[in-house]
Amino acid sequence: MNEVVRLRLIEPAAREAANLEALCTDALELMLTSRGNPTLEVESTLKIDPHCVRAHCLRLALIVRADGGAGRLAAAESATAIEAAGIDPNDPARRHCRR
Repeated sequence: MNEVVRLRLIEPAAREAANLEALCTDALELMLTSRGNPTLEVESTLKIDPHCVRAHCLRLALIVRADGGAGRLAAAESATAIEAAGIDPNDPARRHCRR
């Protein structure tokens, strides 16, 4: 019985992580199909979790894809956030922030 109660207490955190993954997946799909506003999805994800590496990777991809100078500050912020996350240097996410 105690295990069931403990699992219910953990469930909201797992649900929040799943929601972040779903938002990132939606943003990626919008980006790849050139539909909707993937930038809005990414920024919404970053408001929920400013340290979400996947969202920062998507933000960088969108900025590079747009090929404009307007996103340079956001790109720098995302690259810094990815580096600060302390992920393994060989992780594919690190390729997005190499200078």
